[in-house]
Amino acid sequence: MDDTLPPSGARIRSLLFVALVGVSLIAYLALPQDSRAEAIGSELLVLMASAVSAVAILRWAGGWPGARAIAALWALVAVVELLFLIMDLVTDGSYGPRPTDALLLAFLVPVGFAMRDEYGVHFHRGDRRAVTLDVLVLSVSLAAIAYVLIRPVAADAVTLVSVAVASIVGA
Repeated sequence: MDDTLPPSGARIRSLLFVALVGVSLIAYLALPQDSRAEAIGSELLVLMASAVSAVAILRWAGGWPGARAIAALWALVAVVELLFLIMDLVTDGSYGPRPTDALLLAFLVPVGFAMRDEYGVHFHRGDRRAVTLDVLVLSVSLAAIAYVLIRPVAADAVTLVSVAVASIVGA
């Protein structure tokens, strides 16, 4: 068998995932704009997409070294999104920056484990430290640029923390 061909069933799974994305996009666009329903609906969509991603990666990742860590990342996203959803259902909802946004930094833990697994496969032991430092310097630089670009003028401390967290996680 040719190793360049996708495994059997991969094409169907890919088409199903694309269809799921399309249905999710249509569902999101059908929600009333700037409403509580849009906020709750988008949280539900993120929760479902994250859970499906975690299961799909665990089920079909094959020999990918970082699969477990990335699946754990998506599972963590689903759990955090579930907590945000519960908080927003119990209260009137806080759809802006909030102190709990700092919890999103926990997403970096499984990313670090995935990087370790991938580096172990792709780089010689002596090169791993240099590559890791290069990636960290680039990531910190991107986070700093993003922070400067998206930081609102005259923002309060909670907003600044949320912007910093988004910049770090995004980088």
